Amino acid sequence: MGFATVTRCEVTQDLMFCKVFVSIIGDRHVARQTMDALKSASGFIRGELGAAVALRHTPELTFVEDRTTERAIALSKTLEKAQVIDE
Repeated sequence: MGFATVTRCEVTQDLMFCKVFVSIIGDRHVARQTMDALKSASGFIRGELGAAVALRHTPELTFVEDRTTERAIALSKTLEKAQVIDE
């Protein structure tokens, strides 16, 4: 499992469902393994959330890979290359 960071969460208005966006450091294989592990552990994580937060109903968790960090790094590298070529 790779290093995973929760970047944001989107909860439905009725608090029944929650999309958890996760950024993962590592290659595609590590990211896939990490997402599989999170999906497998979602029931346990939901139980821990229910114990920590006083809600009538604990939201059902869906994990979504957030690749915005990767895209930002790639864009930054492209801009650096363009700047070097421009000079």
